[in-house]
Amino acid sequence: MKIFKALEGKGDLKEKDEIMKLASDYTDPYDAVMDLMPDLMDSLKSQWEEMKEEGYSGSFSEFLKSEIDLKKKYKAGGRVR
Repeated sequence: MKIFKALEGKGDLKEKDEIMKLASDYTDPYDAVMDLMPDLMDSLKSQWEEMKEEGYSGSFSEFLKSEIDLKKKYKAGGRVR
């Protein structure tokens, strides 16, 4: 069953051009990744610090490897434990 209902827009879209400009600032996707890298590393570092406080004894490198392995298992559709 399909329902077709027109939705009214909210706002006047005057910010649309500015938003589109921000979204297309990067001509190379690698540049976007490089801009996000410090924030990602800070986030992972804080997760590792929290785990250390809870008793985790592995190094930061081991923590990163385990996170990568976990993401691969999750992406593959297997059971995550």
